[in-house]
Amino acid sequence: MPLPLIIAGVAGVLGAGGHLIAKQTNEDAERVSRKAQHIYEDAKSSLESSRNEMEESLLAFGYAKTNVLDSSVKQFLQAFERLNNAGLNFKEKDSKLVINKQSALKLREMSNIYSSTISSGTAGAATGALIGLAASGSLSIVTGGVSLAGACLATGDIVGAAAIAGSSLSLGLSFTPLATIAAPIVLFTGISANINADENLEKANTMLAEAKKAVEQMKISETMCNAVSKKSEMLRSLLVDLNKVFANVAEELDNMTEGKIRNLNREIAEGDLSQEEEELAYVTYALAEAVNEIIGVPLVNKDGKLTSESQTVYDKVQNDYKEMIEEQPKSRTMFCTGCGKEIQHEVKFCNYCGKKNIYRED
Repeated sequence: MPLPLIIAGVAGVLGAGGHLIAKQTNEDAERVSRKAQHIYEDAKSSLESSRNEMEESLLAFGYAKTNVLDSSVKQFLQAFERLNNAGLNFKEKDSKLVINKQSALKLREMSNIYSSTISSGTAGAATGALIGLAASGSLSIVTGGVSLAGACLATGDIVGAAAIAGSSLSLGLSFTPLATIAAPIVLFTGISANINADENLEKANTMLAEAKKAVEQMKISETMCNAVSKKSEMLRSLLVDLNKVFANVAEELDNMTEGKIRNLNREIAEGDLSQEEEELAYVTYALAEAVNEIIGVPLVNKDGKLTSESQTVYDKVQNDYKEMIEEQPKSRTMFCTGCGKEIQHEVKFCNYCGKKNIYRED
């Protein structure tokens, strides 16, 4: 065979081999790329699920706070004002603190801020305000017009600022140090036949590395979401149980002071209360302070991390009022996270708005 034909044949074989290697490399790049997208989407889906659960938990806690502020607290504040000149000077008893004028004013302001915010806002704003109330312990920053732009979950530098604009979660958490919780952005591009196969593989490996980094970031965010959900549910449950006791004594104190003023035909002054009536006032004041602590405690600090204060408040109130709470009949009443109306624990859907009952365990 002539030498030129032999050389051409060898070159053809080598060329075919090169194409096979390039094809294999591109297929490897495709597999790496798909793997990157798969692990990213799984982590993103899991984070979104945890984020939604956190929203529901915060809403439930917000509705519980709302109910207490609109009922028991308002009734207590009426009685508290009537006793303003009664000369009551309770000292700490059995490690229990009693509410003072400053704390009572804080409760009144909280109730007023909530009422004005909820009544003047759209449904989404109202829901966002409830989330803000639950997560921050205060709605004062709601009226400050805090911008959502540029906000991100402040757990180091781990979360990108991908917005979830328009949702009640973004609106509510923009009022708090948590701000936006979202998956970091990773750009996945297809494998191009117009560039070198090795470049395709290098690009795919880069995407995989970025996806793995994003997954780790999302896992940290998910852990944070789960922790906030758990803590908000703990405090919500404690507040609901404590309010069973507080509502009873607040009503009794309200009735007593109203009747006392009617009988005296003047304001209540120092020395007008019997020892039994002073004891009722003390118990109610102590419970009011415990309620105030739960309502006002922030779940997260300025860095977007759970506060140690929230656990301290939970432990102290639980320890101080455990016996009182256990003496009360167990209530099965909850608050729908869709409309805020009272629902029974065992119902599957809200009777008013039809939203699924998140408390029911199927």
